[in-house]
Amino acid sequence: MIDDYFSWTASRVGGIGTDVIAQEVLLRHQSAFPERPVERHALPVGGLYQWRSDGEFHLFNPESIHRLQKAVRTGSYQAFKSYSQLINDQSTNLCTLARPARVQGRRTRCRSTKSSPPRRS
Repeated sequence: MIDDYFSWTASRVGGIGTDVIAQEVLLRHQSAFPERPVERHALPVGGLYQWRSDGEFHLFNPESIHRLQKAVRTGSYQAFKSYSQLINDQSTNLCTLARPARVQGRRTRCRSTKSSPPRRS
């Protein structure tokens, strides 16, 4: 080893070869990074608002994000229409508060009989 890699270096001791060094490096690597089984969820969930397959429906989910990315990457108006339809049609899964609600019945206006100036603190 010394003769191969450190030419003209004097040594009174016989050395080891690259095969022994490789074995030692491999043993140290295995000791530092042991094999461990990977379970279904290797990382923590990551928060309350992360999409989960068994969780509540979210407007922005893997399907909607996929359609948006496809529309942007390809520049396809048809792909964008597919994304827009998925986002705009909430008839099966309500997930936003901004969806207009229908009010049943007659509307009446509330009229004040007396007006007073605001109080000052």
